[in-house]
Amino acid sequence: MASSVSGSITGSSSSLFTFPAFHGFAPSFTRQPVMATLSRQSTLWCDLIRNYCRHHRVFWLDVTEASGSPLFCNEAIQRRLSLEDIRFFLGELVNRGEGEWSTQKDRCLVYWRTPEEWGDVIYSWVDATGRNNTPLTVYEIRHGQGSAGQGEWVAPLQVFRTARLPP
Repeated sequence: MASSVSGSITGSSSSLFTFPAFHGFAPSFTRQPVMATLSRQSTLWCDLIRNYCRHHRVFWLDVTEASGSPLFCNEAIQRRLSLEDIRFFLGELVNRGEGEWSTQKDRCLVYWRTPEEWGDVIYSWVDATGRNNTPLTVYEIRHGQGSAGQGEWVAPLQVFRTARLPP
């Protein structure tokens, strides 16, 4: 699956991702004990995870596979997040409503677009293809005529179920 970390965390984007400054700061790779600092650290990691996944069009992060990726590992400063901390920050992402655990909690579906943003993407496609006022199934949107070449449509079904179309 191209949209999964399985096989490659770099997804389908060929351009380089620019990491934020905190990713080059060694203490960022250790969960901070002071609550106010941990709260800020969680925000930074959650934002980075969403931005990285959006840039690379990654939907599913496998915790074990992702642990060796540039997202959670900075070779330049010889730092990496532990599996426990990766699970913690992905859990924070889920708590923010920006992710969803698999049943086994070994993979996380990252919502790098909000349900409203997904709704706008779908509505724009419907409008651009002249399908307004035409009943469409999720299957037709994802696999039907006219959906070919729409990179967004490789999103997991869960993403489509959460999309909120504009009124």
